[in-house]
Amino acid sequence: MWRQHISIIESARISEVSINNLLNDGVIRINLVEYAQNADTVLKDLCELYTQNLPLIFAAPKERFRDSFFGAYLESGTLSEPVTSASFEHKIGTQNRQIFSISTAEDSAEVEISLMVNKREVGIPPPLIRKLITKTINEIVFSQFFPDTFISSAERTPEAGTVAAMV
Repeated sequence: MWRQHISIIESARISEVSINNLLNDGVIRINLVEYAQNADTVLKDLCELYTQNLPLIFAAPKERFRDSFFGAYLESGTLSEPVTSASFEHKIGTQNRQIFSISTAEDSAEVEISLMVNKREVGIPPPLIRKLITKTINEIVFSQFFPDTFISSAERTPEAGTVAAMV
């Protein structure tokens, strides 16, 4: 869920100035240390958003979650030197052409974002560009702590019938 919602958290967003520089210069470099310094605020904001959405997540009345709180924390100093352990490359575009490239080198704390088309050919509004790049940068920063998990309810798997039959 955090991957879907992180780009709407203001504390997690890259600046509009960075987006303008990318569109004007064709390339920007972003130091991940800036985002690491903001990690506690980003997590706090995500937890508040998750708490607000508990009735939707569990399809239950809002009153049942009146005193609920969801919290996630990182150990102090965990992100003080955010270095990617492996190189990373992600391309953003359409089926027919790549528009942006986001990459890091191995053992680097810097992300390079390159415009792969002429500025006039981008065709994506700057707010959407900001959202897509923000999502990718936060994926780089936080995915090592919060992996992409899939939880399957036993009620929806063949094993549910087996367990019920054994009881």
